[in-house]
Amino acid sequence: MIRPEFFERRDLTPLQRSFLEFLKAFLFMVESAAGSFEENQPSNSLQTAHQAEVLDELALDCLDRCEARDSRSVRETLEMVSLTRRCAAALKKLCTAGAAPLTGLNESRAFLGSLCRCVADRIDWSHRRQLLGSQHRGAEEEDLELSLSELPSTLAGERRVERVEALLDFRDALLAARELFEAVGDIRRTADELFPLSEERYWRKS
Repeated sequence: MIRPEFFERRDLTPLQRSFLEFLKAFLFMVESAAGSFEENQPSNSLQTAHQAEVLDELALDCLDRCEARDSRSVRETLEMVSLTRRCAAALKKLCTAGAAPLTGLNESRAFLGSLCRCVADRIDWSHRRQLLGSQHRGAEEEDLELSLSELPSTLAGERRVERVEALLDFRDALLAARELFEAVGDIRRTADELFPLSEERYWRKS
């Protein structure tokens, strides 16, 4: 997980602190979503969707903290706000669609939960720095793309209304998961920009 001492540092810039607060909240919510899907608890998924509004609040806090020293600092702040809101929207969409009945789609929520675990693993700093090693043994991004590619033919061949509705809800959830995976790349780039590995004050060499 994120090293607790980061939050105790006195030399963090407002943008660094905003990023850490966002990342901590986002990781918690993604892992909560994973647990809800794995345990087949739709009501808990909806609760996580509601909690994602916290990310929107963090985006506003980031704007309030903005130090408009120059055009670069303004740009970095706006990018951070955009990233936070993108993640909030994708998480809400995923948890809402994943809470639908999904009639007849056995193991569909377990699959969504596995995708959420994969997202969490890819942005968890301890995993990235190889301190704990990857714990993920479930669905990968390639499985997500394969499922999305197979859905159109499945929809075309299905005639039962409730089944079609379930497939459409599942597709919406998968599209939201894809948005989360796309955001992961931006999260990792932002992490490397704000906390460069070359800076020994942030990273202790093992």
